[in-house]
Amino acid sequence: MNIKKVGKILGGIAIGVGAVIALPVAGPVGAVSLVGALIGGGIGGVTGVVVDFFGKDSKANKLGIIGMQASGKTTFLNNLRGLEAVLNPTSRENFESFKFELSNGKTIYIDKGNDIGGAKNYMVEYRQIIEKNDIVLYFFNVSEYLTSIDYKRECNSRLDHINGNIKNKKSAIIASHSDLSQHSKNKLIEEILNQVRDKKYSNLFNNAFFVVNLTKRNEVSDLMDKIFG
Repeated sequence: MNIKKVGKILGGIAIGVGAVIALPVAGPVGAVSLVGALIGGGIGGVTGVVVDFFGKDSKANKLGIIGMQASGKTTFLNNLRGLEAVLNPTSRENFESFKFELSNGKTIYIDKGNDIGGAKNYMVEYRQIIEKNDIVLYFFNVSEYLTSIDYKRECNSRLDHINGNIKNKKSAIIASHSDLSQHSKNKLIEEILNQVRDKKYSNLFNNAFFVVNLTKRNEVSDLMDKIFG
Protein backbone atom coordinates (compact mmCIF):
# COMPACT_ATOMS: atom_id res chain seq x y z
CA MET A 1 0.00 0.00 0.00
CA ASN A 2 1.67 3.21 -1.16
CA ILE A 3 1.36 6.48 0.66
CA LYS A 4 1.33 9.61 -1.40
CA LYS A 5 4.52 11.48 -0.78
CA VAL A 6 3.03 14.88 -1.37
CA GLY A 7 0.90 16.23 1.47
CA LYS A 8 -2.09 18.47 0.90
CA ILE A 9 -3.42 21.26 2.99
CA LEU A 10 -7.12 21.11 3.66
CA GLY A 11 -8.79 24.20 2.34
CA GLY A 12 -7.34 23.96 -1.13
CA ILE A 13 -3.72 25.02 -0.53
CA ALA A 14 -1.44 22.22 -1.66
CA ILE A 15 2.22 21.87 -0.82
CA GLY A 16 3.78 21.76 -4.26
CA VAL A 17 5.87 18.86 -5.47
CA GLY A 18 8.81 21.15 -5.92
CA ALA A 19 8.65 22.17 -2.27
CA VAL A 20 8.41 18.74 -0.70
CA ILE A 21 9.51 16.34 -3.38
CA ALA A 22 10.18 12.87 -1.97
CA LEU A 23 9.05 13.92 1.50
CA PRO A 24 9.02 10.70 3.58
CA VAL A 25 6.09 9.75 5.76
CA ALA A 26 8.09 10.23 8.91
CA GLY A 27 10.85 12.36 7.49
CA PRO A 28 13.24 14.81 9.07
CA VAL A 29 11.35 17.94 8.12
CA GLY A 30 10.61 19.88 11.30
CA ALA A 31 6.95 20.44 12.07
CA VAL A 32 7.35 24.18 12.38
CA SER A 33 8.63 24.39 8.81
CA LEU A 34 5.15 23.41 7.68
CA VAL A 35 3.39 26.20 9.58
CA GLY A 36 3.37 28.61 6.67
CA ALA A 37 1.90 26.01 4.34
CA LEU A 38 -0.63 24.82 6.90
CA ILE A 39 -2.48 28.09 7.25
CA GLY A 40 -5.49 27.87 4.98
CA GLY A 41 -9.25 27.54 5.11
CA GLY A 42 -10.57 24.18 6.25
CA ILE A 43 -12.99 22.04 4.31
CA GLY A 44 -15.88 21.17 6.58
CA GLY A 45 -13.97 22.65 9.50
CA VAL A 46 -11.20 20.03 9.53
CA THR A 47 -7.77 21.56 9.17
CA GLY A 48 -4.41 19.84 8.93
CA VAL A 49 -1.91 17.94 6.82
CA VAL A 50 -3.29 14.99 4.89
CA VAL A 51 -1.79 11.80 3.50
CA ASP A 52 -3.64 9.22 1.38
CA PHE A 53 -3.33 6.17 3.64
CA PHE A 54 -5.52 3.55 2.05
CA GLY A 55 -5.25 4.30 -1.64
CA LYS A 56 -7.42 1.88 -3.60
CA ASP A 57 -6.95 -1.18 -1.41
CA SER A 58 -10.16 -3.07 -0.61
CA LYS A 59 -8.70 -5.45 1.97
CA ALA A 60 -9.73 -5.27 5.64
CA ASN A 61 -7.42 -2.73 7.24
CA LYS A 62 -6.38 -3.01 10.88
CA LEU A 63 -7.06 0.21 12.77
CA GLY A 64 -5.58 1.10 16.14
CA ILE A 65 -6.90 4.08 18.12
CA ILE A 66 -4.99 5.39 21.13
CA GLY A 67 -4.63 8.65 23.02
CA MET A 68 -5.72 10.72 25.96
CA GLN A 69 -8.80 10.14 28.06
CA ALA A 70 -12.04 11.77 26.83
CA SER A 71 -10.37 12.87 23.61
CA GLY A 72 -12.93 11.42 21.20
CA LYS A 73 -11.46 8.00 20.39
CA THR A 74 -14.69 6.03 20.87
CA THR A 75 -16.76 8.87 19.40
CA PHE A 76 -14.78 8.69 16.18
CA LEU A 77 -14.86 4.88 16.07
CA ASN A 78 -18.63 4.89 16.61
CA ASN A 79 -19.02 7.39 13.79
CA LEU A 80 -17.18 5.01 11.49
CA ARG A 81 -19.51 2.20 12.56
CA GLY A 82 -22.66 4.32 12.31
CA LEU A 83 -23.32 4.11 16.04
CA GLU A 84 -24.45 6.73 18.52
CA ALA A 85 -21.90 8.63 20.59
CA VAL A 86 -21.04 7.21 24.01
CA LEU A 87 -20.77 9.71 26.85
CA ASN A 88 -19.33 7.34 29.45
CA PRO A 89 -15.55 6.74 29.53
CA THR A 90 -14.41 3.63 27.67
CA SER A 91 -12.49 0.92 29.47
CA ARG A 92 -12.19 -1.83 26.87
CA GLU A 93 -14.41 -2.96 24.05
CA ASN A 94 -13.88 -5.46 21.28
CA PHE A 95 -15.44 -4.57 17.96
CA GLU A 96 -16.20 -6.80 14.99
CA SER A 97 -15.10 -6.09 11.45
CA PHE A 98 -17.14 -3.45 9.68
CA LYS A 99 -17.21 -1.29 6.59
CA PHE A 100 -18.23 2.27 5.87
CA GLU A 101 -18.62 4.47 2.84
CA LEU A 102 -16.91 7.77 2.16
CA SER A 103 -18.65 10.73 0.57
CA ASN A 104 -17.23 9.74 -2.83
CA GLY A 105 -18.80 6.28 -2.59
CA LYS A 106 -15.57 4.46 -1.79
CA THR A 107 -16.01 1.59 0.68
CA ILE A 108 -13.45 1.13 3.47
CA TYR A 109 -13.12 -2.21 5.25
CA ILE A 110 -11.89 -2.34 8.86
CA ASP A 111 -10.88 -5.61 10.53
CA LYS A 112 -12.03 -6.52 14.04
CA GLY A 113 -10.08 -4.91 16.85
CA ASN A 114 -10.06 -3.31 20.28
CA ASP A 115 -11.19 0.04 21.60
CA ILE A 116 -9.29 0.87 24.79
CA GLY A 117 -9.67 3.71 27.24
CA GLY A 118 -7.41 6.71 27.61
CA ALA A 119 -6.32 6.19 31.20
CA LYS A 120 -2.57 6.20 31.79
CA ASN A 121 -2.46 2.48 32.64
CA TYR A 122 -3.34 1.61 29.03
CA MET A 123 0.01 2.99 27.84
CA VAL A 124 1.55 -0.43 28.41
CA GLU A 125 -0.50 -1.69 25.46
CA TYR A 126 0.52 1.01 23.01
CA ARG A 127 3.48 -0.88 21.56
CA GLN A 128 1.42 -3.98 20.84
CA ILE A 129 -1.38 -1.92 19.31
CA ILE A 130 1.07 -0.13 17.04
CA GLU A 131 2.73 -3.37 15.96
CA LYS A 132 -0.43 -5.25 15.03
CA ASN A 133 -2.31 -2.49 13.20
CA ASP A 134 -1.87 -0.98 9.75
CA ILE A 135 -2.68 2.55 10.79
CA VAL A 136 -2.65 4.19 14.20
CA LEU A 137 -4.63 7.28 15.20
CA TYR A 138 -3.60 9.27 18.27
CA PHE A 139 -6.21 11.56 19.85
CA PHE A 140 -5.85 14.43 22.29
CA ASN A 141 -8.00 17.36 23.46
CA VAL A 142 -6.49 20.49 21.92
CA SER A 143 -8.21 22.82 24.39
CA GLU A 144 -6.87 20.91 27.39
CA TYR A 145 -3.44 20.71 25.82
CA LEU A 146 -3.16 24.48 25.52
CA THR A 147 -4.65 25.36 28.91
CA SER A 148 -3.46 22.61 31.29
CA ILE A 149 0.25 22.09 31.87
CA ASP A 150 -0.37 18.69 33.47
CA TYR A 151 -2.44 17.52 30.51
CA LYS A 152 0.18 18.73 28.05
CA ARG A 153 2.96 16.94 29.92
CA GLU A 154 0.99 13.71 29.98
CA CYS A 155 0.13 13.99 26.30
CA ASN A 156 3.73 14.76 25.37
CA SER A 157 4.91 11.82 27.46
CA ARG A 158 2.69 9.48 25.47
CA LEU A 159 3.81 10.93 22.15
CA ASP A 160 7.41 10.42 23.18
CA HIS A 161 6.56 6.87 24.27
CA ILE A 162 5.07 5.86 20.93
CA ASN A 163 7.51 7.75 18.72
CA GLY A 164 10.13 5.03 18.55
CA ASN A 165 7.60 2.34 17.63
CA ILE A 166 5.42 4.21 15.17
CA LYS A 167 8.05 5.42 12.72
CA ASN A 168 7.36 2.72 10.14
CA LYS A 169 3.59 2.89 10.53
CA LYS A 170 0.96 5.00 8.87
CA SER A 171 -0.29 7.35 11.55
CA ALA A 172 -2.32 10.49 12.18
CA ILE A 173 -2.59 12.93 15.07
CA ILE A 174 -6.11 14.19 15.75
CA ALA A 175 -6.61 17.20 18.02
CA SER A 176 -10.26 17.15 19.09
CA HIS A 177 -12.54 19.56 20.98
CA SER A 178 -11.60 22.55 18.87
CA ASP A 179 -15.01 23.99 19.74
CA LEU A 180 -13.87 24.48 23.35
CA SER A 181 -11.13 26.90 22.30
CA GLN A 182 -11.62 30.56 21.44
CA HIS A 183 -8.97 30.33 18.72
CA SER A 184 -9.47 29.41 15.08
CA LYS A 185 -8.39 26.00 13.86
CA ASN A 186 -5.54 27.52 11.88
CA LYS A 187 -4.30 29.32 14.99
CA LEU A 188 -4.54 26.09 16.99
CA ILE A 189 -2.47 24.25 14.40
CA GLU A 190 0.18 26.95 14.42
CA GLU A 191 0.35 26.96 18.21
CA ILE A 192 0.60 23.17 18.52
CA LEU A 193 3.31 22.94 15.89
CA ASN A 194 5.29 25.68 17.61
CA GLN A 195 5.08 23.85 20.91
CA VAL A 196 6.33 20.53 19.52
CA ARG A 197 8.90 21.92 17.08
CA ASP A 198 11.89 20.95 19.22
CA LYS A 199 10.52 17.61 20.43
CA LYS A 200 11.83 14.27 19.20
CA TYR A 201 8.30 13.30 18.19
CA SER A 202 7.64 16.43 16.11
CA ASN A 203 7.91 14.23 13.01
CA LEU A 204 4.62 12.58 13.99
CA PHE A 205 2.86 15.82 13.09
CA ASN A 206 4.33 15.75 9.57
CA ASN A 207 2.33 12.67 8.56
CA ALA A 208 -1.23 13.85 9.07
CA PHE A 209 -2.33 16.34 11.69
CA PHE A 210 -5.96 17.40 12.07
CA VAL A 211 -7.82 19.82 14.32
CA VAL A 212 -11.51 18.95 14.48
CA ASN A 213 -14.78 19.21 16.38
CA LEU A 214 -16.01 15.61 16.55
CA THR A 215 -19.53 16.66 17.57
CA LYS A 216 -20.16 18.05 14.09
CA ARG A 217 -21.10 15.38 11.62
CA ASN A 218 -19.82 17.32 8.61
CA GLU A 219 -16.37 17.67 10.20
CA VAL A 220 -16.26 13.98 11.07
CA SER A 221 -17.29 13.08 7.53
CA ASP A 222 -14.60 15.34 6.12
CA LEU A 223 -12.02 13.83 8.47
CA MET A 224 -12.99 10.34 7.32
CA ASP A 225 -12.56 11.41 3.71
CA LYS A 226 -9.16 12.92 4.34
CA ILE A 227 -7.80 9.95 6.27
CA PHE A 228 -9.30 7.08 4.29
CA GLY A 229 -10.00 8.65 0.90
